[in-house]
Amino acid sequence: MSEIISPGDTDFLAYVMGGAYKQSYVGAAISLQNELEQKIESGDLEKAETGLVHHFGNKVYVREFKAKAGTLVVSKMHRTEHFILFLTGSLSVLTENGVEHIQAPCIQRTMPGTKRVAYFHEDSTCMTIHATESTDLEEIEKEVIVPHGEEEKFLISIGHNIQEFIS
Repeated sequence: MSEIISPGDTDFLAYVMGGAYKQSYVGAAISLQNELEQKIESGDLEKAETGLVHHFGNKVYVREFKAKAGTLVVSKMHRTEHFILFLTGSLSVLTENGVEHIQAPCIQRTMPGTKRVAYFHEDSTCMTIHATESTDLEEIEKEVIVPHGEEEKFLISIGHNIQEFIS
């Protein structure tokens, strides 16, 4: 996509973000993730270059993520509650309430079971902050991320009616 989509064009953003108009947001995110992975594997789509920096402190892990304007990202599903800080830029995020525009600076709380689809209108930087004893990235990922393909099982395990999320 060579043009940057306006944050006000929520109908088109919902369409681009996985057909949210016809299914739940987690279902849309999973469908879009599968479609993007297939297109990247087949060479029909180039994987976006994003920046990732890991920061460690006393019992805390901070994951810094950078994306260029025009980038579409599907996040992993989160197991744990944590905060996300939007430091710079502007993006639209698909949520259970539709498409939400976020203008940095901003801080939000992420709840277990969250899986985001984000379209970046501007070059952007965000950080997630996770409580952990570990400094091993593989161990941290096991603690805070639900593996792709296990989203339904996880949502049920935390007490959600799966029909609320997957259609």
